[in-house]
Amino acid sequence: MRNCCLTLSLILLIAAPVAAEDGASVSASPARGRQVAQAKTEKGKGNKPESGSTISSPMSGDAEQEVLTFVREHHPELVKLLSQLSESRPKEYQKALRDLSRVRDRLGQVKRNHAERYELELAVWKTESRIQLLAARMHMGGSDELRDELRTALEEQAELKLGLLRLERSVAQDRLNKIDAQIKRLDQDRSHMIERQLQAITTMAQPSKIKTRNDKN
Repeated sequence: MRNCCLTLSLILLIAAPVAAEDGASVSASPARGRQVAQAKTEKGKGNKPESGSTISSPMSGDAEQEVLTFVREHHPELVKLLSQLSESRPKEYQKALRDLSRVRDRLGQVKRNHAERYELELAVWKTESRIQLLAARMHMGGSDELRDELRTALEEQAELKLGLLRLERSVAQDRLNKIDAQIKRLDQDRSHMIERQLQAITTMAQPSKIKTRNDKN
């Protein structure tokens, strides 16, 4: 099972403004300073696309709100970070929205087909996203408390993935049980089934016995 999550590099872009907002000034944060400088450089280029590159059109307002509603319901922590990203890096914000839209669509399909699996997959996605956010913050400066929080999230992720595997095993076992029952039924009724099929085919193959006027005479 592969969840569509935001990449760590994108998480770093999202989390960096929040880290600065929490007390680190731009001058005291080389990473943030490089981001500001890069943003100015990109602005000076007039936002011209590189040769051979393509620019995806922004997501419609309705589609954006649907994604944000999904995130607000299932991953509130990410909403503030996305808001920061929309102001500082709109292109990356659109990329994040498209990634999250794919997550929403895939989980919606799972929900329609298998409610129990949906709950597990949703929990896995939430945990993996949380891990990525924690990893980004560790990258910008860790602490024992943050490390413990990350360990707890990793343990939760492992338990959830075990739950998914157990569910898949149960589904596979049910399927095997049905196949075994079909094999047993066919093996026991094979002779009778063949005779019935042979009789039906033979009957259909016989010519019609409709008498004409000449036959009657």
